Amino acid sequence: MMMLLSTFVLCTMLFPTVSECAAAPKPNIVFFMADDLGWHNVQWHNTDMKTPNAAKLVAQGIELDRHYAYVYCSPSRSSLMSGRLPFHVQQKNFNNCDLSQGVPRNMTFIASKLKSAGYRTAQFGKWHLGCSSAGHIPAGRGFDVSLTYFEGAEDHFTQRSCIDAECIKPVNITAPDPKGWFQYSPFDLWQHEGPATGLAGKQYNGYLFANMSVQFIKVSNGSCIFQTIRRWRWLMESIPFSGCAAL
Repeated sequence: MMMLLSTFVLCTMLFPTVSECAAAPKPNIVFFMADDLGWHNVQWHNTDMKTPNAAKLVAQGIELDRHYAYVYCSPSRSSLMSGRLPFHVQQKNFNNCDLSQGVPRNMTFIASKLKSAGYRTAQFGKWHLGCSSAGHIPAGRGFDVSLTYFEGAEDHFTQRSCIDAECIKPVNITAPDPKGWFQYSPFDLWQHEGPATGLAGKQYNGYLFANMSVQFIKVSNGSCIFQTIRRWRWLMESIPFSGCAAL
């Protein structure tokens, strides 16, 4: 996992109470999380790779190059959201509808903390942190706005669920479905509290999520924002911030 961040400061780490945090200058927080990104997949470690904007973020910031991650992505994302070690959060994945899948509901997400401190919050991209109840999805975890897919992978061009472990074969909605597995949800794309029926299958998701991210920033009307963006190709475009007044 490689986590690149632009203006990343956690008020809850710097101040003991929400009221004190609210009284202090609050930065905008845009967190790019690229899980399953190999060490050799970025140009500052491998000149064959072309990741210019990600490289610019690293050049202007700090590279933390002694971090280690699990062999799959969920423990890293669960730790980021909950502040807990992976051993206590989501070290194993279950079926999406399993009540044991995802981060336990008694763990507070950072989005909820920042929302109580006056932030507008958004989540775009992969979720895979639980969807067995309304309290497990982004809307139940403190995010005001979200466009996401719940499973561990999807077809990026169609936003369809996959029928193979590598997510090379998306669901064929025209093929026979004798077991009725996909008749109700052939797509895995969700906007806030419901299916994104008007957006699914319309655009490659790298552009879809990036456009929604930019739109969220533009309509924030001067509010401080916390936004998580999870998919490494989005790092081809970065957005500079210089405090709340810049929005």
